[in-house]
Amino acid sequence: MPWNLVTREQRAQILGTLVKEFQDLDLAEEGLQEAWEEALKTWKTQGVPSRPVGWLIVVAKRRILDVLRRRKVLERKQEQWYREHGAEAALVDPAAAYPDGRLMMLFTSCHPALALEARAVLNRAQADLHHRLPRVDEARQSYRKALDLAPNPRVAAFLTAKLQELC
Repeated sequence: MPWNLVTREQRAQILGTLVKEFQDLDLAEEGLQEAWEEALKTWKTQGVPSRPVGWLIVVAKRRILDVLRRRKVLERKQEQWYREHGAEAALVDPAAAYPDGRLMMLFTSCHPALALEARAVLNRAQADLHHRLPRVDEARQSYRKALDLAPNPRVAAFLTAKLQELC
């Protein structure tokens, strides 16, 4: 196996080489991990290279360069977006558009920890609240029903708080 062919000291040497070149320990560790993954795939089919340490260094450097290129492209795209839309657009808080907690309720009502029936009840409560005052009684009933179906105390506490806001 590949990990038996490279000693602990050689692994430290590889990591040191990568850190020295890229000045980033996390990036170097990530690159080395990806090189190990590639070694597991490649060495099984093509055999172990004559210089496994050198092979790992080259593959890790290529992976790190790929990550750096992707970061640079992302930065360019973000800068372009900021130029086109203005920096203010990036600072808009989506929750600010719904100060009454509807956005939080929407995410809560779709959470996979909830049973399907509880999600349906919460979505109904969400719809009732969206239409406001004429259906507040229906929303209360939906919250009470959802509270009975709450899968854990945290969800129950959230629903209780929302129910108290309605009462």
